[in-house]
Amino acid sequence: MVDLINPSLFGIVPATENKKKTQFYAWHRPRKQWVRVKQWQYWTNILLKTPAYKNINELQYFGFPGEDCLDIHVLGQNLPEGKKICFYALESSPNSASQIQDIIHSKLMDFNYISPLSRVENSHFERLNEINSKVANELRARPAFHLINLDFMKALFPPQNGEKILSSIIKLLTLQFERQNSTWLLFLTFRCDKQCLDTELLKKYMNVLYQNYELLQENVFEEIVGISVLKWILKNSVEKGIHMKTRSVGMYKIGEKQKEEDEEGMLFSMVLEFKKDNSFVKDATSLLPTHNPVADEEVLCGIKIIDKISNASHIDDILEKNIELYNTLKQSILSLLDEAGYDIKCYPY
Repeated sequence: MVDLINPSLFGIVPATENKKKTQFYAWHRPRKQWVRVKQWQYWTNILLKTPAYKNINELQYFGFPGEDCLDIHVLGQNLPEGKKICFYALESSPNSASQIQDIIHSKLMDFNYISPLSRVENSHFERLNEINSKVANELRARPAFHLINLDFMKALFPPQNGEKILSSIIKLLTLQFERQNSTWLLFLTFRCDKQCLDTELLKKYMNVLYQNYELLQENVFEEIVGISVLKWILKNSVEKGIHMKTRSVGMYKIGEKQKEEDEEGMLFSMVLEFKKDNSFVKDATSLLPTHNPVADEEVLCGIKIIDKISNASHIDDILEKNIELYNTLKQSILSLLDEAGYDIKCYPY
């Protein structure tokens, strides 16, 4: 998806190349900037105000940078003085890993909010599911993350490789649950429409919900998908003695704003917060009684998930009603795109 060897990436254009980019993408829209600013940046700022983060100067960040690394730039530019992002990023590219790493170090490292220990791996996220893959070994060797940004843009479980993606997510979360003692955030973005989902796989996860929530049948398809994903993550976090809070849920229709009768899907953007309960100790032999204090919260958390999904922020509607906010976000993304080598006079949104 991302061409990290593009010489105009990150706003640094060689003298021999004066031609600016004129092709814009869905993640250049003001509504995607709403996600970056009103969800990712907002909740990161709240996290950094907690006592546990007072002396943490390097935020460990995992994600997929995107064609212009806009997500990292938005978070980095708004960090308090003295704090940096140390990212471990995955990108699939026809170029070699050394080429990609050279570009990152020569371009992105020029920004003072990026840690020199940051690196990018030329690999697919699904490789995390493979035993002893380079990605899996690297994640085990690195510190636990404070921010994880799984911005899939497409379906979370597509027909081609849905189980591999879900297995990789669980592997990543398990590493976090075991090693991260501080509160941390997960940004999760995915598309949900019937055409791009493995519906049989979805039914498996829905079975878990039907055991607890009769209200599910009253929800529309997109809400069912959103509830299924969050309940799946919740059950895995509870099993490990991890408190989970659904902090924010936003959504918007794919592409241009669609008519009601169009069968187009929605894109969800979620912010989840996790915190380990250090009082939870499980005896593997079951000889000692085990009480999981987090399990007592599961039903209440599940009800809150339904409420968050049912009352998700409809981003298109928010920006349509608040022109001032729309223009602010538009100017914000235009500034970033201008620095990234785009001809913003051609900006279509």
